[in-house]
Amino acid sequence: MSLHVESTQWPAMFKRQQRAVPKFPAPARSAWERLRAGLAAAPSWAVPCRDDGHGDDWLTDHDPAAIARAVEACGACPLLAACRDFAEASRAPAGVWGGHAYTSATTRDQPTATAAGA
Repeated sequence: MSLHVESTQWPAMFKRQQRAVPKFPAPARSAWERLRAGLAAAPSWAVPCRDDGHGDDWLTDHDPAAIARAVEACGACPLLAACRDFAEASRAPAGVWGGHAYTSATTRDQPTATAAGA
């Protein structure tokens, strides 16, 4: 099932994080602030995880086709580095972040796939 995510309707994780800065250690908190500022400034069409019609692809760690679609879409994102920095600093457990795909079985140092240029 494909979930179309309107620019005003983010996946649930992003909605929660949009309201308040989660309690992260200092490096992750500052990385989140940079990412959040970039998300606020960038047009929705420029950030693929916001409006690509496959909102669930970004947070999955069990569907290889969804992971591949999300990783490929990250390649042209203007927030690629900020997103990757946040994922690394916060040790996000799984999903596609900054052009890298992580599963619950991988460590932060071993992405399962990488977007070109990431």
